[in-house]
Amino acid sequence: MLAAGSSVAVAGNIGFIGLGIPQIVNFVHPGSFKSNLAAVALCGSGFMLIADLIAKTAISSVELPLSALSAIVGGVVLFIIVAFRREAVGA
Repeated sequence: MLAAGSSVAVAGNIGFIGLGIPQIVNFVHPGSFKSNLAAVALCGSGFMLIADLIAKTAISSVELPLSALSAIVGGVVLFIIVAFRREAVGA
């Protein structure tokens, strides 16, 4: 959590893509990083594509900042991952 928060604060939304998406892929499909590399690349690029489309089409006359939109979605997803990890450890 500290590494993800620090990198997003310094580098922007790319920090979430680099740290959050691999964790999400590993949560859904556990395995080594080598076996998940293609899935991480596809999910990261797909996330940014969808976030960009939403940012440009959500409000017709205004383009929302992509970094703000991805930070909101990334923060929610990161909290969900942490909540599920705690639940799994406590069980």
